Amino acid sequence: MIVNELVTNAVKYAYPPPDGGVVSVRFGAGEKGLFLSVGDSGRGLPADLEGNIAGLGVRLIRSLVKQVGGEFTIRDHHGLTFEITLPKSDLRAGDAFDADAQASSRTHALGA
Repeated sequence: MIVNELVTNAVKYAYPPPDGGVVSVRFGAGEKGLFLSVGDSGRGLPADLEGNIAGLGVRLIRSLVKQVGGEFTIRDHHGLTFEITLPKSDLRAGDAFDADAQASSRTHALGA
């Protein structure tokens, strides 16, 4: 649900028709725990919204991440990047994730 919301927002707001661009989705395990990153190289935030993204989708994501003790960060630099980190302490032995695993990455170019 979180990935769907972030990718949908990137497609909808970063690259309005007829523009095209790239949306990058990365997921993996690192030193701090699991991470998810969804980014684009689109328009970035409008000046009137900078630092204050409060739409329903972002509020829902913030709430879900907070419930599991994670961190949610928004970076506005050459487009937007949304990053979610879930701490290692929330990972249980036997989970499907290996803390030493490499990141999985998927990039999709949106055609004009």
